[in-house]
Amino acid sequence: MTLPHLIILSFMSLTGAVFAQNVTPTYANVPYGPHSRNVLDFWKATSDKPTPVVIFIHGGGFTSGSKSEYATESNLRPFLNAGVSCVAINYPYLVSKPIQDILRDCARAVQFVRSNAVTLKLHKTKIAAVGTSAGAGTALWLATRDDLANPNATDPVLRESSRLRCAVLYHTQATYDLTRWESFLGPAKPEFFVNATTPEQFYHFPNATYITTPAAVPILRECDMLSWISKNDAPLFLDSPIDVPALTTREEWLHSTKHARAIKTSCSNVAVPCTLVQDESTPPDLTAFFVKHLGPDGFETWAASLGISEDATSDSDGDGIQALLEYGLGYDPKKANTLPTPVANGADLKITWPKGSQAAADTRISYRVEVSNNLKDWGPPASGNLTQTANSIELVLPSTDSRSFARIAVVRD
Repeated sequence: MTLPHLIILSFMSLTGAVFAQNVTPTYANVPYGPHSRNVLDFWKATSDKPTPVVIFIHGGGFTSGSKSEYATESNLRPFLNAGVSCVAINYPYLVSKPIQDILRDCARAVQFVRSNAVTLKLHKTKIAAVGTSAGAGTALWLATRDDLANPNATDPVLRESSRLRCAVLYHTQATYDLTRWESFLGPAKPEFFVNATTPEQFYHFPNATYITTPAAVPILRECDMLSWISKNDAPLFLDSPIDVPALTTREEWLHSTKHARAIKTSCSNVAVPCTLVQDESTPPDLTAFFVKHLGPDGFETWAASLGISEDATSDSDGDGIQALLEYGLGYDPKKANTLPTPVANGADLKITWPKGSQAAADTRISYRVEVSNNLKDWGPPASGNLTQTANSIELVLPSTDSRSFARIAVVRD
C-alpha cells in the first residue's frame, strides 16, 4: 500500500479547484438515510479481496459544502491505486437539523457503508474518515463516540458499528460543546458568534439562555468529543496550521491549533495515539499512518504467508478452532489442533495457553480470559488467578471458586 500525501480540495487555490479533474463514482448519490442530503458517492478500488475504505466528510460550517469537493483525481487516485475504496458523503445543514442530529446522520453513513460491505467487497473493520473543518470535527466525533450499534434495531443499518479504524483531521474543532471553547481558546469576541454558532442556530435551542439549563446538559455532552475520548479509540492524525497565541478573527477561533492541542492532551491522558503535525520536529508521514492502520495487520500477513483465508473466523483444517485463535495461540492452521485442558495444581486446577510469537508481538492483539459456573454467565477471573507472560497465559481455577469453566478469546483491535 503506497499512499502519497493527500491534497484536499478545500485548501487548493481557486484556479486549481476549477481545473481539477474529477473521478466518476462507481455509484453516485446513493441514499443512506431519509433526508435529501443523506447521499453518498462510492469509488471502488480494484482488488480481488475486500478493500479498506476511506470516508470523506466535507467542511462548510454545517451550512454549506458538498461531497463533490473530494471527487478529484489528486484526492482519490492515490487511494484507489493503493487498493483503498473511497466514499464521500453529504449531510443535512443546520437550517434543517441541529448539530446533534447531523452527527448521528454521519454515523448512519458509516453504518450504511459497513452494512453493504459484502456487496461492495469492503473490509468491515478498516473504515477510516478524513475531514476538513466541520468535516474534521465530525470525523473526530465518529472516532471517539461510543459505538452506536444497536443489535436489536429493526433497521439492519443501525445494527452495524459506527466506529472508525483511524481518522485524519484538517483544521478541526475539539468539541461541539461550545461552552467549553473558552477553556482552551480564551475569551471569545462577540463577532465570533455569527453564522450558525449561536445556541439557537447550532443546537436549535429555543433561546440563547437555554444552553445554561439542565435540559441542555445531555445534548452538550453528546456533542462533546473531548469527553468521549477514551482508551482504545481510533488513532488520530491532526493538521491545524493556524498556530497563533491570541485569536483575533473568527477564522482563528474556529480553526486554531489550540483545538488540536486540546484533543492531543485528552488523547494523551488515555493513551490514544494522536499525531499533531504542528508539534512534530520533523513532518510526520501521513502515508505511514494510513499504511499502519489500513494496511495488512499481523494476522492478515500471517494468514497470507500460509496461504489460508484472511477471514478471522475461518477454519481451514476443520478442527473447530478459528484462524484468529490459532494465530493467537501459535497453532498451525493447516493441522488439526486441540485446545489445552486443565491439569491438577494441588487442590486447584490450572490451565495454560501458549502465545504465538507473532501474535505476542502484535500490538493489535490482546487476550481475554473469562470463567463461568454455568456456561452462560461469563466474567473475569478473580484477581491473582490469571498470569500473562510473553509466551503464555496461565489461569488457576481455585477449588473454592464455583466457576470451574474457562474460555479464552483473541481480540483483534
